[in-house]
Amino acid sequence: HPDFAALAPDLSAANAVIIGMGNVALDVARILAKTEAEFAGSDIVAHALAALRGRGVARITILGRRGPHQIMMTPKELGELGKLERAAPEVSAADLPDAAADALLEPGQRKSVALLREFAAAPGGEIPMTIAFNFFASPVRLIGEAGRVTAVEVERTALDGDRAVGTGEVRRLPADLVVSCIGYRSSPIDGVPFDARAGRFANDDGLIAPRLYCVGWARRGPSGTIGTNRPDGFGVIERLAAEVAPDPAKSGGAGFDALAAER
Repeated sequence: HPDFAALAPDLSAANAVIIGMGNVALDVARILAKTEAEFAGSDIVAHALAALRGRGVARITILGRRGPHQIMMTPKELGELGKLERAAPEVSAADLPDAAADALLEPGQRKSVALLREFAAAPGGEIPMTIAFNFFASPVRLIGEAGRVTAVEVERTALDGDRAVGTGEVRRLPADLVVSCIGYRSSPIDGVPFDARAGRFANDDGLIAPRLYCVGWARRGPSGTIGTNRPDGFGVIERLAAEVAPDPAKSGGAGFDALAAER
């Protein structure tokens, strides 16, 4: 982010812990794991690429409070972890639910869980970096000394329905770098109906109130990628075209073109 170009974090960490089980957590894991050659052709900015040079990460742990059936990762993004040059994903088969239960998942989720099963079955091989999925692990606190994190204390959880509950079993994971990838919420606007529980604006297919609409995560909450959220914009434009009557006193697109040319 350009506002934080001068932050200069120390990325020489041997153990990185990422908290979250969504696509953002995957993005962060891939950024830490990729070789410089794998960034070729990407739109990563120079100051970020420079900060990533010389990083010494050997193990990346992705922490999730719940299990494989509750991840918010989409198949395309998750599958890319299996194609990295110097890193490979690691999943414990013991964390995977009975395969028969996958049939109850929606198709995209089922594909993602199938990828986790493939990761669990794949041999580790000789790789310099591991991306380990740590399910049923709720972060309790960060441990550190001299202003630096050294470990993350986590509590083993169990599922009560779809809810994670603590078991009282606590352990520590080595961590030189911790990145939180959870808790995205749209920002409320005074006077605009907001669903605080879902972290989005209260709406009916994008309509909040007359002449007020929302799209993407502001409409549906933090789920889906550009490909799933882009249709929201098209849908709202079609709805606007149908609901907002043209004003004969206004010159529309031609008027805007004239104003833009004038200014």
